[in-house]
Amino acid sequence: FDETLLKEGVGVALAVKLFDDEVISLGKAAKLAGLPLSEFIDHLGALKIPVVRYGKEELQRELTAFE
Repeated sequence: FDETLLKEGVGVALAVKLFDDEVISLGKAAKLAGLPLSEFIDHLGALKIPVVRYGKEELQRELTAFE
């Protein structure tokens, strides 16, 4: 056990890890953590884990759409 597991609990720590490794979606991770989606997003933010992840091409398409 490490400090994160003891502080957050196994379910939340597992959900964060699986989401961060892109194994499960944001919604599934929130459900696994037993948290409402908004709280899970806030938790990820506190851990400095980005919720939205764009690939280079996808980001370029999004930026082009704003022009």
